[in-house]
Amino acid sequence: PQAILRAGSHAEQIEIYERDIAPFFDNRMVRFLGKLPVTVFSLGIPPSQHQVMKDDSNGQIVDLFEQRLRKLACGFPLEDNYFTWQAFGRSYDHQTKQALPPYLHEDNYQTLRECVSNVETHIVSLIEYLHQQPDNSLNRFVLLDSQDWMPPNVIAELWGQMARVGQPGSRVIFRTAGDQSPIEPALPAELMRQYSYDRELSQKLHDQDRSAIYGMFHMYHLNK
Repeated sequence: PQAILRAGSHAEQIEIYERDIAPFFDNRMVRFLGKLPVTVFSLGIPPSQHQVMKDDSNGQIVDLFEQRLRKLACGFPLEDNYFTWQAFGRSYDHQTKQALPPYLHEDNYQTLRECVSNVETHIVSLIEYLHQQPDNSLNRFVLLDSQDWMPPNVIAELWGQMARVGQPGSRVIFRTAGDQSPIEPALPAELMRQYSYDRELSQKLHDQDRSAIYGMFHMYHLNK
């Protein structure tokens, strides 16, 4: 797999993927094992996310894995995608130092030093933390992929608290293993009316997601 990191052009990335990696997914044993939830547990994919991906792919989850790996390997130039370096080389681009997360760029070091005192650590659940905050006190909520494994009643409680503490126009962002958001089915109608889903921007940002792991990026706005 590391051969792809030596590609001299984007076209060569695609060529190496088609020659060395894509055939792996045609192997009968790979296709059998790839359907088992335990296969992806070590990657941090819980049963709930595995089931969503299985449903989205009409049971052809191995083909879904191949599509996402193809995007990771070929969707972006190597010099711009540090996720590709991690996935195929287990390291970053130490030679040119271009494909690095922003926090590792030398130009950002001083900014990090100056802002580190602004970071607070709270060892509580997000809902517990929000319960402690006053009304209209926050304006950004980053939920990672947590909505995939929260049951509907917990999602409703969380989004109710965000509606209370959020300022008008607040943004909520998260990613999901599948391409559908679990929010609309989980929220009571009255609570859902306080949020609007930015479908166009969500799709645009998902297309730019270089990690290629997730099925969709989602952005909601608080309407109050």
